Amino acid sequence: MHTKTSRGVTLPDGFDSLDEYATALNQAYARFGYLAQMHIVNFFVCDQWAKLPIEWQRYFDSDALSIPSLVKMAATGTVVDDCPDSLRAYVDLMVSLQFPREQLDYGNGVNEEKERVQKYFLDGMSPKKQAEVIELSQL
Repeated sequence: MHTKTSRGVTLPDGFDSLDEYATALNQAYARFGYLAQMHIVNFFVCDQWAKLPIEWQRYFDSDALSIPSLVKMAATGTVVDDCPDSLRAYVDLMVSLQFPREQLDYGNGVNEEKERVQKYFLDGMSPKKQAEVIELSQL
């Protein structure tokens, strides 16, 4: 449960202050920032595959990796047993740094919120996209 707040920000578990959290984010970016800067459209042109640690390359290229396990790793931070230790450490670090994401109880306020979102902003969106925008606008 995420109950620690600093300067109005609910911190992930394990952090006692916003400064401590910012330092951890800075360290993680210094070590893994190149991953965030990779773009799929440049993956082959810029040989971004070669920038990955060799053990990650071997794992991603092996039969041990399945698409469902990769999706689960990305969505929930759950890694399979044969995952390289360095990849497991990376996933664990990223999970530990993410802000708490708890579903808010909107109660009857959803319709009120929809009315507050200007009509021109929702025009042209599918009902599903409208629902997403309305929910995210409350964050």
